[in-house]
Amino acid sequence: MKHPWLQRLLRWIPALIMLQTLYFKFTAHPQSVKLFTTLGMEPWGRIGTGVLELIAAVLLLIPSTALYGALLALALMSGAIFFHLTQLGIVFDGDAVLFIYAVITWLAAAIIVWQRKQQFLKLFSPLFFLVVISMAGCNSSKDTPMLAINDTIPATGMVLASAELMSAVHPTSGSARILKEGDKWYLALENFSTDAGPDLKVYLSSNLSAAQFINLGSLKSTRGNQVYEITGMPSLIEYPYVLIWCQQFAVLFGSGKLNQ
Repeated sequence: MKHPWLQRLLRWIPALIMLQTLYFKFTAHPQSVKLFTTLGMEPWGRIGTGVLELIAAVLLLIPSTALYGALLALALMSGAIFFHLTQLGIVFDGDAVLFIYAVITWLAAAIIVWQRKQQFLKLFSPLFFLVVISMAGCNSSKDTPMLAINDTIPATGMVLASAELMSAVHPTSGSARILKEGDKWYLALENFSTDAGPDLKVYLSSNLSAAQFINLGSLKSTRGNQVYEITGMPSLIEYPYVLIWCQQFAVLFGSGKLNQ
């Protein structure tokens, strides 16, 4: 892109999009509060995202730091697009403007990174090496059995909540149910499937980043029907998510939001 004004426009558009949304985040606009409440990230997610978007916008407006701003914008918008496609919907609260803004910002940031790919490779090659090593560890471990199991699911258990499991970093599928039988609670994973990895755990969590969680134990297998006993009677409002979590590398394999 040879024209200086086009390069400026490429930096200004995502910066202005992120800056104009800060009013809604920092003033606790009802739509913004509703969005982050849906994600289980209110208010820290709303405020934290706003601060990061402010930093990304400022970096984008300065030519010498535009690469860093574009990378931060890419990460933020990738998260936004992911949540729109998996939880919020393309149309949220009656319109698709937020999703469209996220896509435009992502595309502009991606073009900036591509234009500065030599600078990017020079700066971040060592970091990528470490990430690849970490992710390879999550793929190659023998810790999690891969043979399908078939635990006996309590036949008379009352269903307290249920969720469909969705993929995150690794393909994950199946369903989850919270069952009550007598004075005991259980989590049942049915028709479950995910990738193998080290130190995989099953969590009941307050959100998708495992800020607060109840550890139900190590994942028994990457496939099959599985039952985990839940100690006590935790609030499913406080812990509405089932996570398959790689504890060693803090990687989310898959998740499901419980509906009561």
